[in-house]
Amino acid sequence: MKEKNALAVYRVIGIWDLVLTLPFALPPVIPFEIAFLRTLHGALGGKAAFPEFGPLHAFFVCLFGIMCVLWAVVRIHRPSRLLAYYDAFGRIVVASFMLTSAARGITPVAAVFSLSEIGWGLVEFAVLFRSRPRLTPGK
Repeated sequence: MKEKNALAVYRVIGIWDLVLTLPFALPPVIPFEIAFLRTLHGALGGKAAFPEFGPLHAFFVCLFGIMCVLWAVVRIHRPSRLLAYYDAFGRIVVASFMLTSAARGITPVAAVFSLSEIGWGLVEFAVLFRSRPRLTPGK
């Protein structure tokens, strides 16, 4: 795969992350996001009580959103193999945490979010592998 095409894939993944996490970075939208997650938690059969969110919870949700948005913007603006490696490995860590949380019964919503992490991580690893520089014999 050509480097130009690989960079386009990395940029698309960054755009996906931006769209998915931007609502978490906008304080006026957070109550709607939390209501949606509470509904999804119930619809997926979440057994643990979904907590009421106060100002401190909203602070950490917004902080998470801002950091994710910044990371996405960096990858959209300057996609690179190096950032794709960091992102792909980070997705493994995040998906592991999400799946562990879901398995412990905290919320099945975590398993839903892990699908995005696993899916895009696999795409990134595949593109990184297919677009890696080739060594030619004798050079």
